[in-house]
Formats: sequence, structure tokens, C-alpha cells
Amino acid sequence: MFSVVERWKSSGLSQKAFCESEELASSVFAYWHKKYKEQFQESASGFVEIDSHGTDKVEICYPSGVILRLPEVSVSTIKSLLGIF
Repeated sequence: MFSVVERWKSSGLSQKAFCESEELASSVFAYWHKKYKEQFQESASGFVEIDSHGTDKVEICYPSGVILRLPEVSVSTIKSLLGIF
């Protein structure tokens, strides 16, 4: 069923429209969508340590695939923005 959830994600359709097109009960889809999120977002919570040796550029990669690049920023600046002292 995870492949069905992945097809929905790439379809551009709402969950309701996708379920109708697949002749799938929305409650069944909701159950498997929840399981999918638990499976693939389980390790996505929390922060990771920033290695500040040898570079002044930071790249943050989120589990969703979004990449945030911060050129020429110090670790202390990042810590202050996050409220870490």
C-alpha cells in the first residue's frame, strides 16, 4: 500500500479525488497514509549536530528533500537563531 501512497503524492490530486479515481475507501487510504508517515518520518524528528570544522557554509537537509543553504554563516549565529546558547 505504500506504493499507492507514493502514487498519490506524485499525482497532484487531493486525497479524496485520488481515492475516487482508484476506487479506494478514504478510510483505508487514511490508515495507510498514517502508517507511511510513521515509517518514513520516524527518524526525521529532532536536530542533528552541526560540524563547524573547515567551512563557513552550512547546508541543512530536511527529510522532505528541502535543502537550506546558508553561505558564510557562523555556528554561533545559527545557535542564536535557534535559541541554543
